[in-house]
Order: sequence, then structure tokens, then C-alpha cells
Amino acid sequence: MTLLLPSQSTVLTAYAVLTGTSPGNISFKEHQAFINTPGVGVNGYKAALEGFLSGTSTESLATALLTNLGLTTFTQAQAVAFLNANPGNRVGAMIDLSAQLFNYTGTDAGLLAAKNAYVANITSSYIYSNSAANVGPLALSGTVNTGISLTIGFDNLVGTSGNDIFDARIINNANTAQSGDKIDGGAGIDRLNLDIGNSQNFSITLETKGVEQVAVRGQAVGIDSANNNITTPNPSNSAIGQIASTLDAQRMVGVTQWESNNSRSDVIIEDVRIASGLATKSVTIAMVETDPGNVDFGVYFNQLSLRNTSTGTSALNVFVMDVAAAQAPATAATPLLNQNFNGYIFYANGVKVVLGGEGTAAGAAIDAATTYAALRSAFELSLKTAKVGPTGAVQDLSGGGITVSLSAP
Repeated sequence: MTLLLPSQSTVLTAYAVLTGTSPGNISFKEHQAFINTPGVGVNGYKAALEGFLSGTSTESLATALLTNLGLTTFTQAQAVAFLNANPGNRVGAMIDLSAQLFNYTGTDAGLLAAKNAYVANITSSYIYSNSAANVGPLALSGTVNTGISLTIGFDNLVGTSGNDIFDARIINNANTAQSGDKIDGGAGIDRLNLDIGNSQNFSITLETKGVEQVAVRGQAVGIDSANNNITTPNPSNSAIGQIASTLDAQRMVGVTQWESNNSRSDVIIEDVRIASGLATKSVTIAMVETDPGNVDFGVYFNQLSLRNTSTGTSALNVFVMDVAAAQAPATAATPLLNQNFNGYIFYANGVKVVLGGEGTAAGAAIDAATTYAALRSAFELSLKTAKVGPTGAVQDLSGGGITVSLSAP
């Protein structure tokens, strides 16, 4: 945690809570100088900001308060009531509340998460604003993106207190992400971008902690022995398989988002583990803009991470949303307008189950669905005509054999 002078803390806090930015170096110094002017002080600075923002509505300030401090546990109405309780001192109340969040020592999970993010933002904001090279303001989300590169040698890297980006590019046909590399992301939301080719002879085993996001860009399929259980046989040599396992994630602690990002070859991540207090739904898996061709992505969880949350029968919950369509107001009534799935495959007690699929009426109904109601009806049809088992025999699973609950995110 950075130790800040009162004038520094007040300026950084004011910019953070009011604008969601870090001030440029010149503004940072000018605002401090104003506070340090005889007869002004911190209270005079707050009063000056209140006068400057006198024409800004309380509702707008309330939105800024909740958004910029990450106070998701409070409502807009509560924020408005809080500011209304401080007439003529709305800005001062916002700055004071920010300071309370910075020093929060309670046990509320939501407030602790907001505090940790805010402390990291203020710390990184100071680093940015205190540098003469940074002239203009920068969004808080951008001030802490520190770039750190891996090398072709052994790497033992430590991130900053902000949101770091670790880049592992391919150099001279060699991966810079290699087994034995260690990364400690520290505080903030940290990201590891991996370009991986075929210079390794087996699945790469990295050791990471505090790195929340991992994005793999698969460039070529590596070679491995055919006995690692996640390979496809090589016709020219039965002892060699084309490795499908790109990463062995056993020693990668705290990752909550896995991506195959712009890959041109298969990416398989195995042995993914989660903290004891989490469930697999806490992990985001994303396949982002793959190149054309037969490019696949698979994520295998360690079996101890697959936990039944009920003493009885667990349900299969399917969450479906066309993100691009849902963001457009014109398609809010048809949030699944562009979803292109027509089937879902999963295993129940080791038995393969196919809902819908190419060439089936249920698959066509799933693919054509543009609303959650239509997709739910399509799932009901697919349960009645599900293909089950190695022969794909049609069975009616709508009688309680499998429960599928469709939920809109």
C-alpha cells in the first residue's frame, strides 16, 4: 500500500470517485498546490469542487459514486439518499466515503472486494500521476496495465499492485512460456497472454498465482508420447501422438478465466483446479475469434473441482446468451438473435447424451430460437428425442431422467 500525503490522497480520490480517472502529472501537481495554498486546505478544495459541480445532478453523482467505487452492494436510491443527506457537501461526502472504503476493515465480502480494487486503483493512480511523462488523464482501468514480458530462459516474475499483463511471445520459433516459469501477479486483475507453438515436447507446466486471466493463442500442435490420455494417435508412429494438451494447469492457482484467443491450432488445458470455496461456475471459459479451420478448445477440470452442491440429484444448468445482440437495444427483445448453436453434448454417469444436433428437428429449433422462451421449448423437444449412449439410441429424457434448467444470464 502506498503511503500518500493528505493533498496527494485527496486529489487522487477526487479524480477517482468523480471521474473514474487518474489525473495527468500537471493537473496532479496543480491540484495539490491549490490544497497547499494558505487558507485553502482539504476542506477548501472540497468546497471548490462542490461549487464547480453545482450544476451536476445528484443522480449523476450517485451513479459515479457507485460505479467508480465498485459499490455493487448498494442501490442507486441509497446513493441518492446518502448525497441528499449532505446538502452543499455532496463532493466532500463522496471523498470522505472513498477514504472510508480505502480503510475498510470489516468482513462484508462485497465491500472487501470493492476495497481491494479501489486500493489497487489509487496505488497505481499515484504511480501514473506522479510521472512527468504522463500528461493527460487516464481511465483507472488503464492506469494499472503494466506490461511484463517472458523470455526464452527461466522466468521468475512478480507483478505490481495493479492490473498487470504478462506476455509470452514466440521468439525464434521457441516458446517463452516454458515449464518451470514462475509468475506472481500480486494484487489487481492480472492477465497472462501465451503464444504457444510446438517447441515443447510435452504439455507446458507453468507455476502461477495471483494471475486471474490466461489467454492462449495456439500456433501449432506439439508432439508428446501417446500415453498422456489426452492425445490423438499419429499414424506414422504409434509411440507418438499429436499432443492435444497445451497446458497442464495443476500449478496455476487462482485462474478464473481461461481463453483460446485467436488460435490457429487446437488448445487443450488440463488439470484445472479451483479453490475449495468455489464451484466450476466461478470459472469463465471463452473461445475468442479462432482462425478458420478445424480449431478446437477443451478445458479439463481436476476431478476434485467437480463438486455436487446437493445431496440429491444435481441439475444441468445451461446459460445461453448472444452477447453482441443483447448489447444492442434494438435486439433486446430477441437476445438470442444470432446464437448459432443447434446441439449440446454432455456425459451423464459416463453415458454420452446429445440434445438437438445437425439434421434433427430439435437441433433446428435450438438454432432458430431467438428468445429464451423459444429456446426453452426447443430444449423440451430435444429432451424427448435425445440421442443416448454409444449407438445414439433415441430416448425420452423428459420424464425426470435429466433435468435441464435454462437461465438467462
